[in-house]
Amino acid sequence: MGNISWLHLSDLHLGRDVYNEEVILKELLIDIKKQTDLNKIKLDFVFITGDITFSGQEKEFAYVQDFLNKLQNVTNVDKENIILIPGNHDVNREDLLSVAKNSKKLLNNREAISAIIGNDAEREIYTRGLLNYRKFIEHNFLWANSGKNDPLFYTINKRVEDVSISILAMNTAWLAYGDDNEKGKIILGERQVREAFNETDNPQITIALMHHPFEWLEWFDSNDVKQMMERRADFILNGHEHRLEIIGKGSVFGKAFRISAGSVYEMRNHLNSYNIVSSDISTGTATCYFRRFVDRDGGFWSEDNTLDDSIHSGKICVKLSERIVETFPINVEKQKKVEKEELWINPADNNVQLFIPDMPRDLINRIRNGKCILFAGAGTSLDAGLPSWYELLKNMIERVDECGQLDEGQKDELKFLIDQQEFTIVAEFCKEKLGKKGFADLIKEKLNTKSKTSLIHNILADIPFKAIITSNYDNFIEKTHGNAKVILPDDINRLDEYTIDSIFEEDMLPVFKIHGSYDDPGSIILTDNDYRNVIFKRERYRDNLRRLFRDKSLLFVGFSFRDSSINLLLQEIFTITDGMTNSHYAFLSDIGGIQKDFFWKSRNIRVIPYQTVDGTHIVLNKMLEKMRDEFK
Repeated sequence: MGNISWLHLSDLHLGRDVYNEEVILKELLIDIKKQTDLNKIKLDFVFITGDITFSGQEKEFAYVQDFLNKLQNVTNVDKENIILIPGNHDVNREDLLSVAKNSKKLLNNREAISAIIGNDAEREIYTRGLLNYRKFIEHNFLWANSGKNDPLFYTINKRVEDVSISILAMNTAWLAYGDDNEKGKIILGERQVREAFNETDNPQITIALMHHPFEWLEWFDSNDVKQMMERRADFILNGHEHRLEIIGKGSVFGKAFRISAGSVYEMRNHLNSYNIVSSDISTGTATCYFRRFVDRDGGFWSEDNTLDDSIHSGKICVKLSERIVETFPINVEKQKKVEKEELWINPADNNVQLFIPDMPRDLINRIRNGKCILFAGAGTSLDAGLPSWYELLKNMIERVDECGQLDEGQKDELKFLIDQQEFTIVAEFCKEKLGKKGFADLIKEKLNTKSKTSLIHNILADIPFKAIITSNYDNFIEKTHGNAKVILPDDINRLDEYTIDSIFEEDMLPVFKIHGSYDDPGSIILTDNDYRNVIFKRERYRDNLRRLFRDKSLLFVGFSFRDSSINLLLQEIFTITDGMTNSHYAFLSDIGGIQKDFFWKSRNIRVIPYQTVDGTHIVLNKMLEKMRDEFK
């Protein structure tokens, strides 16, 4: 594996001050050529994250055209690998319709935004200000000719050498109408983000482009999209704030790196800047080069050390996210050589104090003595970018809608049911509407683990559990355990007492996929009807699960205890035995004393609590690593 490199520009504001723009841009092109030659960087992409023009006027795009021609000559980047997104300055406010401006204030919730995004005619009304921008990119780039009517986003799937890359070119400017103090009022839209990810083609690396940073979004929109993007993207590049910033969440929190570019041109005496990123897949690191314009001696570009006092020579070397590192084979010798150099970590991350408690000795001993079974819930696969239960249902609803099977009343009712967490009712409805094949195709598409990796599953694979029970449909357990023996619901129902005992004596790891597997859609247990059939019609299925829960201690990881069938079994066993069973353990986040007592007194579960940090479960990762180290 080689390098994947890109040039990141933002906020050019072309067409306002042509003379001074030309002074800076001429020197910019010289500097880009100089830096790529000096550092032996072959650029694969050019990303421009918005505000290409000053006011979205048609005449301003002539300056953009001229600059891009010169830029392509300097960088030697294929034209189709130059990716642009709009910023608020690319909105031509003269083209905005009064009905859009006057009704914008009503778009204050997820559902209202989703309705606009999903309706071609209404979306065109609200995005009229970007007509000149859209004409420009459609005239110049094949990637912008998607065949959609007035698209908000573009998902561009590429290959660089043997690496598959998806680039999400998203639009935060579509409702940026120039209101006073727009910070906290910008809309991206959960539906835009979700649909953009849906069009990726099992990428090994995902790069998301957006003009406005998350802090500029409406609170409800930021809540909807921030964690989804940070969990599923590897890099998030943005502009707008006219200042350079890198948030190195990839190294510490296992999330996406956010790189906020400065402005290429604001004014001559402004701290204008740009950056180049060169990631070396073979070492699991990336080098970021930061440049700024110095307005003296005629003007020139120089190294930018203003990001942090620890930065020298205008560059930093950072460790790529665990998701990328785990996906690709690493050259150990090259990695050791790089690690001898100082890897930069965001000072803000250094201030985070992580408390990692010791693991209960009773639990460690039970695992060591072959008396503990792992129960892997949906949370164990979320770090790989697979959809959550909620996200999977949203995908199902959207697919049913695409098939023309929903009326407005049903859409409203499904929204209400999801808000009430009546997930199995929604699943029942969508599964019936999709039909067997439609349902099977969606499950295989959304839960495909090709080109995906899960850090948590990789850690859990090094802990010697006697067996694994999982409610997940994906195959991460099979991928991380070479000796896995998968046992599906029908198989569980066929096992007798002798057979289930003999399974534990084999030189294999029994994996009880109690809700089925994505590669066998007919085995999937998803709806209330499915649950009723297995709990009340398959006596041995229930008896065998009860036996596993009774005879062994379970460790629940990534499980929310919202599964009614599992809760029923735990309560039944506890009641029948009057609490005289093996105790179980569960990792649960942000839980209080009352809940802890409830789990112990009603289910015989000892809770191992931990706190989320910045919305992440990094502490759980560290706790599992600490547990793994007990068995080295």
